[in-house]
Parts: sequence; C-alpha cells; structure tokens
Amino acid sequence: MSRYKPYLIFVAILAIGVGAIIVIAEGEYPVAIVGTSVISAKTFNDEYRAASFYYINALKVYGTALTSTAPLTDAEIQASVMNQIIENQIIRDEAQKEMGSGLGAMIQGKVGAYANDVDLAKAGSAVYGLAPQALMADVLVPEATREILQGQLLLEGETIDSWLADAKKSERVIIFSSQLKWDGSQVVSN
Repeated sequence: MSRYKPYLIFVAILAIGVGAIIVIAEGEYPVAIVGTSVISAKTFNDEYRAASFYYINALKVYGTALTSTAPLTDAEIQASVMNQIIENQIIRDEAQKEMGSGLGAMIQGKVGAYANDVDLAKAGSAVYGLAPQALMADVLVPEATREILQGQLLLEGETIDSWLADAKKSERVIIFSSQLKWDGSQVVSN
C-alpha cells in the first residue's frame, strides 16, 4: 500500500483540482452568505443579467423620464440585485420558519396556475430575458413567498416593510466581493 501512496495522493489532488474547476466554471462558488444560506455566483449572475436586460429595455422605452438622475451604473445595478437576493433569502427563511412544511404547497397554490401560461412566458422573455422556468424561480416564487409572509405578518399586526428593515439589521450577511459591501442594512457599492 505504501508504494501506491504517492499515486493516490496525486489522484486525490487531481480530483480536487478538476472538481474546483467544474465548480468555478458552473458558477457554484459563493458570492455571499445570508444567515446560514449561501448565494452562488450563478444565482447572482442570472439575476444580474435579468435586471440589466429589464433596465436596458426600460431605458429604451422611457428614456430619461425613467430616472431623475444619471442612468444607473453597473455597480449600482449589482448592489440592487444583491439587495434583492438577500431580501428574498431573508423572507424565504422567515416564511419557512412561520409556515413550516406547508409553505411549498402555499407557493404552488399561488404560482401553479401560471406554470403553463404562454402569454406570461412571452412577457417574461420580453421584459426580463428569462425562460419560463427561470421566470417562475426568480420572479414569481419569491413574490409569492413575500405575499404569504406579508399575510402572516399582517395577522400578527406587523407590516412586511418594518419587519424586513429590522430583519436585515439583525441578519448576518457576508459578501465576498471587492465591489459590494453590506453596511448593516443594505448592500452598497464601493
């Protein structure tokens, strides 16, 4: 066994290297941690592409009437996208805690009717540049989750906005980017 040890070590290092290359190529490395949840580069890049697509189309349609100041920079769009991803994760975590195993069925009840909606698929492609499955996962499911939590919070006498502001301040957020940072309640660009 000891004569094969160097070969085994070499094969292990090679396997780790190939695995790391695959993880990096697929964008499955973390760009942020929210509580105990990891946000991957793939998720961030997909949502950034959709937001950029939307913003470019909105500028084409509305021109300078869209913004009262100069157009947004890439860094500002990235910060906005990361803020939205973090908010969605905080909301998802709380909704899961509040609703337990019934959350999935509640979300399905809200978005299930739109799963095969051809007009919605066309609109999602035109507005966000998203395929129907991505539109469902990136836009409809987070919005449905937000509505479900909002309803629960209203029953408890609280608004989603005030709850979310407090939750963001108390949430542990780590961002692995030199361009973005968490200031304690939101993502800002450096």
